[in-house]
Amino acid sequence: MLRKVLLTTTVLAMASITFAQAKAEDAKPAVAGVNGKIDVQAGSVGREGSGAVGGSVSAPIGHSLGVQIDGGLNTSPSSHSGGLAGHLFTRDPDAYLAGLTSMWIRVDGRDLWRNGLESELYVDDFTFSGSLGLQNGYGRSTGYAGLDAGFYVTDDLLINGGVSGYSDYRSIYVGSEWRPMEDSSLSFFGNVGAGNQNGGFATIGLRYSFGAGNITLKKQHREYDPPNILTGFTSGASGGGAVVDQIINKIEKKPTTPTRIVKPAL
Repeated sequence: MLRKVLLTTTVLAMASITFAQAKAEDAKPAVAGVNGKIDVQAGSVGREGSGAVGGSVSAPIGHSLGVQIDGGLNTSPSSHSGGLAGHLFTRDPDAYLAGLTSMWIRVDGRDLWRNGLESELYVDDFTFSGSLGLQNGYGRSTGYAGLDAGFYVTDDLLINGGVSGYSDYRSIYVGSEWRPMEDSSLSFFGNVGAGNQNGGFATIGLRYSFGAGNITLKKQHREYDPPNILTGFTSGASGGGAVVDQIINKIEKKPTTPTRIVKPAL
């Protein structure tokens, strides 16, 4: 499955780059202006309660490039984590996004890194997203990949779903984000899904965006800020084209060597 996901996300990335070469001068800017967002979410991840807070700041670099910095903190009864991530991307808000991502997260004093690619294709009210790259941590390196498809029922209501994997871990999820008030930048979001190793996950949260004014959710996603890949990582599901999901409480651990008991000779 992971090989198929890697192949499909590679095709998405190449298609996005092809779009990037067309009509560059006529395209809207990659980021319409400096903006940010703050997320608060809670729920059940890996059969225990979990809470997280995250934030992002995005800015244009000239006309065709954008940059975003993500931050996030997560806590549960069995672990605590926090980290930073960065995006460098080109985007035509009417067609595509293609970029590089890098993420660092510390889980109970141990570091994990992800470096990879992200892409999004925009087809009317549909958004198709992909991510792939390399994960390093705990003395082990492996690949990761994810696919996501979203549909805007209205310009302020997104429904999405996807699959992801790394090493021998797999997950599937569905999610939604809704901005109920036209004169407010506050939205509600949630994800529910399951992994093949540690049960399901379900989270709900609030997101407040600033710097873009009172615009539609669809315009926010396509003209301002890509998803925060840290909050997607810790909640069990990533949204709108960021990186692969992972349930934070069950990150791979090195196997312990059983203690050998030596019986005294008679």
